[in-house]
Amino acid sequence: MTLEEMQQTIEAMLQVQRNLQERQLQFFEAQIRQSNEIEALKENSERQQRNIERLIQLAASQQVDLFRTEDLLDQLEQRVRKLEDT
Repeated sequence: MTLEEMQQTIEAMLQVQRNLQERQLQFFEAQIRQSNEIEALKENSERQQRNIERLIQLAASQQVDLFRTEDLLDQLEQRVRKLEDT
């Protein structure tokens, strides 16, 4: 093998190594992006869960208010009937 052939072989090997390193870097960068996206999705999911919990509490509170209002309305109707009867 001549010196020129050895040099070409070494250059080809170095090119393969550079290509491999570039692919590894791209893979690593993709992993970082995915990790960031997963974290953002997790935060969004947690925020949505808190919103759902607030909505459930609000709905329960409104249901209680509705029951109170219905009770007050019933009481008023009874009073009106008593007043009408007397």
